[in-house]
Amino acid sequence: MEKVIRILLVFFFCVLLIYIFKEISSYHFKKKKEHFLTEKKEKEKYDRPIQKLEIPANKKILPEKKEKESVRTEITVVKEDGCTYVWVVDRPYQPAVAEKGHYEIIHHEAITHLKDIYQEYKTYYFVREDETYITVRDYEGFSAEEYFNSLPEEFYRYYYKITKEIVGQELVVDREAYDEKVWVVDQPYQPAIEEQGHYEKIGC
Repeated sequence: MEKVIRILLVFFFCVLLIYIFKEISSYHFKKKKEHFLTEKKEKEKYDRPIQKLEIPANKKILPEKKEKESVRTEITVVKEDGCTYVWVVDRPYQPAVAEKGHYEIIHHEAITHLKDIYQEYKTYYFVREDETYITVRDYEGFSAEEYFNSLPEEFYRYYYKITKEIVGQELVVDREAYDEKVWVVDQPYQPAIEEQGHYEKIGC
């Protein structure tokens, strides 16, 4: 009987070892497959053909315009009357002058104002029969009824009003201080001046 139990135990351990070995092999195979697929995706991601970069029209670098040079123009014309006329320049062509300047940092101080701080109080009015009165401001432990009972009989009623009093001020910031970068023009833009002149008759 003991021999049979030993054989069964050996068989059980063998089956268990085979199962564990299969699980480990399956796990490693799965990991290798996932690694291979990840590398493939990365390769496909970076091995795409280079696409042509479209540059918006407003970002394209345009060739600089060459200003016309100031050259004295001499034009000779023979008109129908048989006379020769020469173009005389009164004011030569002048090219446009580009704007020149520089940036400056301008500091703007904060905008502030003072705000009053109010404290509310109860002010009691103790009225006499002739409608004159005395006032007492409410304070800690004050009892209006006890105070009224301690007054002479000529005081026949009392009431109170809520009053406000300025007890201080606080600084309120309406706009924080900031620095502003501004363009300062040293030389303004001047448009080109076209050539002006007239024809002079030099002979017929």
